[in-house]
Amino acid sequence: MTAQPGLGVTGNGVGVTTPLAHRLAQSGLVAKAGGTRNLIRPGLFYDGASTIVTGTAGMSYDVAAFTAALTRGAGQGTVLLANDGTVNVPTTAAPGSNSRIDIVYVWQRDFAIDGTDSNPVIGVVQGSPAASPAAPSLAAFPGALELARITVPAGVTATNTGTTITQTAPLTAAAGGSIPVLTVSALPSSSVEGQRAVVLDTGIDYRYTGSAWVAQYEEIATPITASGGYTITGQQLRRDGKTVYISFQVTKTTNWAGTENIGTLNPAAIRPTGRIALGSGYTDVTGAAITVRAQTSGVIGLLGVAAGPGATVQFGCVSYVVP
Repeated sequence: MTAQPGLGVTGNGVGVTTPLAHRLAQSGLVAKAGGTRNLIRPGLFYDGASTIVTGTAGMSYDVAAFTAALTRGAGQGTVLLANDGTVNVPTTAAPGSNSRIDIVYVWQRDFAIDGTDSNPVIGVVQGSPAASPAAPSLAAFPGALELARITVPAGVTATNTGTTITQTAPLTAAAGGSIPVLTVSALPSSSVEGQRAVVLDTGIDYRYTGSAWVAQYEEIATPITASGGYTITGQQLRRDGKTVYISFQVTKTTNWAGTENIGTLNPAAIRPTGRIALGSGYTDVTGAAITVRAQTSGVIGLLGVAAGPGATVQFGCVSYVVP
């Protein structure tokens, strides 16, 4: 590979800006997938509507307007594509028995690669009927983007009744932007370090650390699971970026003595990277200092405790840093 002519340059006897050079340059405009240099995250650009494919009164599907970024791989660059209005896509009759899965997709055909023409295609492929049907493959349409997956049971005569339509189109964003996803389970399996994402059903922002997605702000009502006969009340935990703020109070019906573990922090993402003191300067009933510590396992312990039965110790808002 070599450097390609830039967009908008004038051609000469040596070379011109080819379609491939144009597609490669466009990859710089779209959020990356991670794992391979210049590989984009293909998907639709979110415009506030999460429903793209709907059923009709017959055996067809309506596909709403959208804009998308498609790719056949890092070496083939990025195609930016728009559908400017509703497109009706016919499917075949429902199976006589069992069910099948239809996949509605968008694909940019390329004459230099595929032959025939360079027309965009919005189409549907049908899977084989079965008691537990498998989804059909899009391998025949390299670079195609799945828009929706529909379970078509036997005997239906319309796709807006009796079928199950699942919107499966991934969403993408401009480079440097926050990738929207419908639910936390739809976060990309990998990305580039520092990439941001927002989960639309909760509004929580996430950051990719290079190995995992980490919530940038969340509140957990009961972050500590009590143990050892302790009761933990007034729990409040807030995570803001890498900083966790937590407050709680501890009660035990029997005597507190020596070093004791009171509970465990959950989930693992809110646990510190090493043993740390959550707070100190508190005193027990004897006037001795109490230190609260948390470990990488999530276990929270109290040091220097000598309180009587039913004693309550309130720990104000303390903070620590997570990865």
